Amino acid sequence: MSGDTQRASDDGSIPGGLLYVIRFLTLLAMAVSAYLAWVSFSGGAVVGCGPDSGCDKVLQSRWAYWFGAPVSLLALAVYSLILGASCFLGRGASAAAQSKAWSWLVPSALLVAGAAVWFVGLQTFAVHAFCPYCLVAHGSGFLAAFVLLHTSCHVGIGMAPHPTLSPRCWNRSAAVSSSTNRSRRQAPDAFELPTRCGWSSTQPRSGQVSAWAAAESPSCSCLPLPRCESPLTDRP
Repeated sequence: MSGDTQRASDDGSIPGGLLYVIRFLTLLAMAVSAYLAWVSFSGGAVVGCGPDSGCDKVLQSRWAYWFGAPVSLLALAVYSLILGASCFLGRGASAAAQSKAWSWLVPSALLVAGAAVWFVGLQTFAVHAFCPYCLVAHGSGFLAAFVLLHTSCHVGIGMAPHPTLSPRCWNRSAAVSSSTNRSRRQAPDAFELPTRCGWSSTQPRSGQVSAWAAAESPSCSCLPLPRCESPLTDRP
């Protein structure tokens, strides 16, 4: 397990056993949500729930619908997104695909966890009744979201360069940064000349362009600083 954890910290993949747990919990939440959505559209009764049962009170309340659509249908869409994105977290997926999958999984997991807390709170304090099917869906979804969020703290999200940035450009940027740092270490005699105009420039103390400056900016010419009139020395 320590080897899988160490490997997961180097990229955006999830160990196989943990990935199966996330998919199983997500599938369970999807199945319950799909069944509740089908019952809402068909107008039938939930198996094991009578007219005055907790299921009936919860599913017939105004909190069970959002803009006329059952909330179980919206939950089914989010769970489907999580299940689909989890297919790109295996060992065979590329770093770019894993990074894209995590960019969808983290917000979706936060939404699922927040919705689970919200609807369980509504059943407790607003409806004063509990729906076992809803609790199973919210519980499994919350556990899957918790595992995803906990795992996202230990994987290497954002460690690879952006996929649109070519390796040549990435290597060139790193070389320029390294060259700039080396030039700063090799120029101890450089100093800044502040002016009253509000800007400054770095010039060598010798007054001539040194070799390190010419190597850093071969296409740039060193222009003299504009003369700023002093109100004390230039006053007649």
